[in-house]
Amino acid sequence: MNLSLGLKVGFDRQDELLKDARFFPTPYAAHQGWVSLRIDGKTDWNEVKGLLREAYRQVALKRMLKALAEIP
Repeated sequence: MNLSLGLKVGFDRQDELLKDARFFPTPYAAHQGWVSLRIDGKTDWNEVKGLLREAYRQVALKRMLKALAEIP
């Protein structure tokens, strides 16, 4: 089974991440600034945490971003 995680990161960051072989254009959504990360036994979950926060900032409302800033 191949697992992956799709993330909306924006076009500039998308170009940067796609240089890393762990990432690939998200099917049907890459044209909107999405990438997918291959998940395997070597996945750095701290990196995933950072990527998820980064992706959330792309779509969150201002009040949601304020709440996120309060989380350690």
